[in-house]
Amino acid sequence: MFSKINCLEIIKEHLQTLRSHNTGQVLLWDISLFYVLPLLGILLAIYFAPSEALANVLITSLSVFAALLFNLLLLTLDTIRKQKESDVKDNILLKLLKETYSNIAYATLVALVAICFLMIPYFVQLKDHPRLQVIVWSTIYYLIINFMLTLAMILKRMNVILSNVMKD
Repeated sequence: MFSKINCLEIIKEHLQTLRSHNTGQVLLWDISLFYVLPLLGILLAIYFAPSEALANVLITSLSVFAALLFNLLLLTLDTIRKQKESDVKDNILLKLLKETYSNIAYATLVALVAICFLMIPYFVQLKDHPRLQVIVWSTIYYLIINFMLTLAMILKRMNVILSNVMKD
């Protein structure tokens, strides 16, 4: 029933990009960076009271980023297609393109999930439920930090790809 909206494959493919290219082992440093470091969001939620204005800014920003990431997915897909059709195939570039595609899809998913969490305060008065407020905003901050780190990784990968493409 939920197969059309099951996004676990996007998450799995993203996690595959956090492995060593040489050994295939999970890189603990990358896992720590992308999934442990964002836990600092819990501290943010405890010590910094969010406002409705912050929620509005985050919803707007994430919506714009999600739209831009959808476009970047299409551009990356087109580049993958052209690389596959090319007479001179660069397997390393093709692998990097596929991994970047997975990272972009994951970042888009994180942005959409964060937007959903940002909508909660519009339906529930979180000030009346302090524990729920900390849980919701901890999750939002976690997702935002994870999103920003993933965006930085995508930027770096796109720089490598474009540098490689412009060389030819």
